[in-house]
Amino acid sequence: MDRVAIAGGGFACNPNQVNSCNNYSQYCAGTTCTACTPFGMYNCDGISTCESNKPCGGGPACTSGTWRPTDTQTTVSLRGIWGETADALIVVGSRSKVFETDGFGFTEMAKALDVPEATLQAVWGAGQQVFAVGDGGVILTSTGGGPWSRMTSNTTVDLLDVWGSAANDVFAVGPAIILHYDGSGWSAETPPGSPSLKGVSGTGPSEVYVVGSGVILRYDGSQWLPETIAGGTGSIGQLEAVWAHSADSVFAVGRGGIILRRSGGAWTQVYSTGGTTGGDFNAVWGTDDKDVWVAGNDASLLRYDGLQWRELGSTSGTTAAFHDGWGGTAMQFSCGF
Repeated sequence: MDRVAIAGGGFACNPNQVNSCNNYSQYCAGTTCTACTPFGMYNCDGISTCESNKPCGGGPACTSGTWRPTDTQTTVSLRGIWGETADALIVVGSRSKVFETDGFGFTEMAKALDVPEATLQAVWGAGQQVFAVGDGGVILTSTGGGPWSRMTSNTTVDLLDVWGSAANDVFAVGPAIILHYDGSGWSAETPPGSPSLKGVSGTGPSEVYVVGSGVILRYDGSQWLPETIAGGTGSIGQLEAVWAHSADSVFAVGRGGIILRRSGGAWTQVYSTGGTTGGDFNAVWGTDDKDVWVAGNDASLLRYDGLQWRELGSTSGTTAAFHDGWGGTAMQFSCGF
């Protein structure tokens, strides 16, 4: 069965029951599991307020936040996750499966009869409209939580990621293609150099980034331009994902366990695989430039707190390859197989 790893707070709890939050980085505030803040303050009995490295009632001392697997009750491969809040998340995967989750249970969403079976690679939304993209140029959309229907993409190229600044300004990327949705239809363009693209993110309609095989492109509202990379494009290999917080704080990750950051208009490598972390990174997300998360193969999980990157893979409770992630200030989700 596929799994989603979860860290954070927001679940109901019993203030009189030890470990009722089942997560050593939470405490029971009234009847709600609440995440300890700042990161690094840990509670180990599920009841009291957070204390640094408080002993775990006969167990080991707290040293990091705890991720726990959640059984999705499905055998399909899960590839993408998105949501506006932790109790309204959407997960997509193989066989055109789309699930809603509140962090506990998973419910499959309905779709139109003409939706083909394909692996959905990514999902993103704005307000009431949500988009999912996948293999063979498949693009699905749902409005207001209704059934998913197929959109005309005019391509059979595999689409690997989707992001937008609004419901009428959406980008999807794949090998040598960028699609744009303007609210009425999708149009295609060939990116400079025709690279194989894997990820897309941005901060607004004139600040969009795409990454791929040895390339990072930036859209300024009118054209796509190659970005400056310290050491040249040959030094970065295959980039798999990108997440943008601001023009001076954009992160990209990829194969070989590399992490790049854009600052001052230029990209530099800020991390490479070492220690106990696995080989390739597949996803990056965050809440601000001091709370950035990276996930990848061999259950690798990292977090950047504004000062340093910390490896968290050993806390995930699984050996799965994570392909995407989502996070708010109190919860983090990563999905894969």
